[in-house]
Amino acid sequence: MKAEHRHDLKTNELAHWLADFPDWAKNNLKTIIYVAVVVILVAAAYIWNAYQKNVLVNQRATNFTNLARTIERQKPQLLQAGMQGQDLSYTLLQNAEQLKNVAKDTKNDDMAALAFIKEAQAVRMELHYRLEIPSEDDKLQQLTKAKESYSAAAELTKTPQIIAQARLGLGLCEEELGNYQQASEIYSQIAGNPDFDGVIVKELAAQRLAVLAEYEQPVTFKPAPLRLMPQMQQVQPDPNAQMFGPILQPQDEQAPQVNLPQTP
Repeated sequence: MKAEHRHDLKTNELAHWLADFPDWAKNNLKTIIYVAVVVILVAAAYIWNAYQKNVLVNQRATNFTNLARTIERQKPQLLQAGMQGQDLSYTLLQNAEQLKNVAKDTKNDDMAALAFIKEAQAVRMELHYRLEIPSEDDKLQQLTKAKESYSAAAELTKTPQIIAQARLGLGLCEEELGNYQQASEIYSQIAGNPDFDGVIVKELAAQRLAVLAEYEQPVTFKPAPLRLMPQMQQVQPDPNAQMFGPILQPQDEQAPQVNLPQTP
């Protein structure tokens, strides 16, 4: 009887609450609206985060891969265009700007670091593929941008392979600027760092360090030897010469005597 009585009481309370709900909702309309808005915002944020993790991340990764491959495919095209007198090196800077945007937009630190490295490589490549020799100001300006991107990449990631690649890029920038002492120090740090054991970039740094001394030596070209052309002896034309060939001049030797039979 007690259990049935409790059930009856709960049923009556629910019935009273349903009966009073319209009045309660009318009196608490603002609170209901606020709660509904918060619930909608929380649900939208959850859906957006899931969308970013699944769709946008894949799109950015695909975009980064395509841009990196485009730069590699551009090398033979730029060389062929240069042989035809067309300077298309500026397209590398366009791709570099897109890679920089990828690095800033992505939430993945490793992808951002790799995008910064590829952007710096494209900026350096543009200087090498120009038809005209860049001025010292242009060279300094672009290599400074490349150094900033390499430094940003090294600070973003904790992956040894990517850090070593970024630092190697810094050494190459210093080398291209003629700062061989700074480049040597960077290569030495990479080659002597045990954290980079097993990383191929460590071997590349050791190779650059081994040949760096040769680049510091000034290159002097010896003057080319003079080639003397043989002088042609001018022959005065003979007015009595025939047009069909040279006249054979008689020699000073006497002709041999021939005994001819005498006629009667």
